[in-house]
Amino acid sequence: MSENLNSGEVPAEVEEEESPLIEILFILIQIALALLLGFVLLALTLFLIKSELTKIKNLPQFFKAFYSFLIGAIKDIFTTVKEINFNLSSSWKKRREKKKDKKSNKKEVKDIKNIDLSGESNSIIIRIYNSLLKLLSLKGMGKDPAATPYEYSSYLQDKYQDLKEEINNLTDIFVESAYSNHSLGENAVKAAKSIWKILKKKI
Repeated sequence: MSENLNSGEVPAEVEEEESPLIEILFILIQIALALLLGFVLLALTLFLIKSELTKIKNLPQFFKAFYSFLIGAIKDIFTTVKEINFNLSSSWKKRREKKKDKKSNKKEVKDIKNIDLSGESNSIIIRIYNSLLKLLSLKGMGKDPAATPYEYSSYLQDKYQDLKEEINNLTDIFVESAYSNHSLGENAVKAAKSIWKILKKKI
């Protein structure tokens, strides 16, 4: 034991007793430094706020202006949100109406194409021609009331190059049927039906 003391070594028991004390002291120093830093930052923040507020001569007016700005900003936000909701609702409504119109249009086209072709010769031909007018009107190519059947026929032949003959022949049959005093025969009705069968498939 005398050898250990003479050599200057610290006993293990003393080292164990001193180690926890050093750790506690180190932790206390860290806490003190953190608190000091926090206090300095808080003091600096308060100083900056105070120095800025003292530049404003009339604080009530400042707060009043800020309140007005805040209320205005909130109103603007609500107005924008309301407009967005209205636009979305309007867009959805238009889309739904467009879909409904498209469905209705499709049904109307189907009804026009499936017209009754029974009855008198002249009546059938006029019905076919009027059905063609309705069908083209739904397609955005309605007949101008002031235009003659031949003027309209010329217009349609420009639009439907591959149906020139059919359009021209149906117009001839219709004009004769509508404006002549005699009734057309079975051959004219068959020709009109045959042309209508082609037109309703391609228009």
